[in-house]
Order: sequence, then C-alpha cells, then structure tokens
Amino acid sequence: MQRFGLAAALLIVFGFLQGVFAANEKDFYELWKKHESDPSRHEELIAQCRKFHEFNPGDPLRDVAKSLEAWHLLESGRNKEAWEIFESQSALEGSGIQTGAARVAKGWISRRERQRVAAALKLFYREEIGFPKALSEIANHPKIPAEARPPVSDAFGAPWKYRLAGFEKMPGFENQKYSLECAELGSLSDLQESLALRYAEHFKIKPVAVNPGPSGSVVSFQSTDSKATTVVGEGQAAKGLQLAFAGPGLVIVCDGTHWKVFLKPK
Repeated sequence: MQRFGLAAALLIVFGFLQGVFAANEKDFYELWKKHESDPSRHEELIAQCRKFHEFNPGDPLRDVAKSLEAWHLLESGRNKEAWEIFESQSALEGSGIQTGAARVAKGWISRRERQRVAAALKLFYREEIGFPKALSEIANHPKIPAEARPPVSDAFGAPWKYRLAGFEKMPGFENQKYSLECAELGSLSDLQESLALRYAEHFKIKPVAVNPGPSGSVVSFQSTDSKATTVVGEGQAAKGLQLAFAGPGLVIVCDGTHWKVFLKPK
C-alpha cells in the first residue's frame, strides 16, 4: 500500500511538472494574434505579455512573450524597462527559444550601441570637418573624451562594418558621408528605422513541412516571393532565420529584429 501511495504521488508530481514546463501554445497564440492584428496597442499588449509570463511558470514560450513586451516598451518610449529586459535576455542560452531570445535582444542592443558610434562620429566630424577612414581614429583622437568613445564591437561581438561613402571622384568630399552597419543586421541596423517597421513584415516565408531530426524538429520553409526553400533544424539558423520552436501546434522563428509565429503545417 505504501508503495502504491508513493507511486501515485510521483505520478501526480510528474503530471504537475509536465503541465508547468509544457508550452501553453493555445494562450500564447492568442497573445500573438492580438499583437499581430494591431501592434500599436502597446499598453494593452504589454499587460497581456506580463499576464502570460505570470500565469505560465516554466513555460518555454515565456521568453518570447518577454521579448515581445520589451519591443512594445521600446515602441512606447519606456526605454529603461525595455533595455533591462533585452540586457537580461542577451545572456540566455540553452533551448532554441532561449538562444532565439538572446539573438533578438542582441539585435536591439546593437542598434542602441550603433547610436553611440554615430554620436562619436559626429564629434570627430566637428573637430576634423570630415569622418575618419577607420573607427580606430576616434579612440586615438586627443579631443574626444574617453567616455564618448564608441564600443569597438556590436552586441554579437563582431566589429562594426564601417566605411566612407562619400564622393570618391570629388576631392575633398570623399570623407563627408559614411556607412555604418552591424554585420548581423545589415540594412536593419538603424534603431529608429527598425522601430518604424511593421512587426515581422520582412519575414517572406511560410513553413511547408515539419520532420523529425537528430536533435529536434526540422522545418522546411518556402519563400512567399519565389519557390526557394530553406531547411532549418530546431535551435539552428540558416540565411539569417533561426528556428526557435517547433511544437505540436506552432512553429516560431526569429532573427535579430522580430519574432514570427506560424501554425504548424498539416
């Protein structure tokens, strides 16, 4: 009898833990649909993200909800709260969702840090009436204080892609413009331009097949603009697209900018 009682108790505990750590896809998809239908309702969606996070302890999708909350905070001007979330998520590692959340966070932090680089470039221009050939010239400039010197790399740990983009064939004007990008983000490196994008609109893909793989699901995505396909394993990235989650009902991807949630193809 004692053994039976212990076994029953263990089953109850195991069942409870399964519930705690299982992904609540239904409620998360409802949250996503509200976000997708009108991403300008920031205060309402911040509250919805926090509610999902609070009522689903241990749910792996909480990190996606928290990342969405940070984006809405940033859009609504609540920068301190937003950056606190992104900073904490930038250190996440482990599951596909955690590494995906870290990727999104590092993307937004890199945009913030790019603004610091741009500000340092303005200081350099005021002194020299031209932009430097290399960012290292800013750090060595005697009239630019140490606290104004820009970070040497983005949040992904890669050096900035910087080059002069002036008029090469017009002497005296070749150092009057520049190009500055995060290698991971490319043309989506500017903070304000990225905030102006409609959320996830740049994802021109759809999942067409989900198959078992050696370490999780493998999803085939088809471009909505062409017949090109991309195959990605769960937790892996290909062509800038990271497959963060492939569950019973949902497929979730991200890049260094946004998340995108799909219903699992049948």
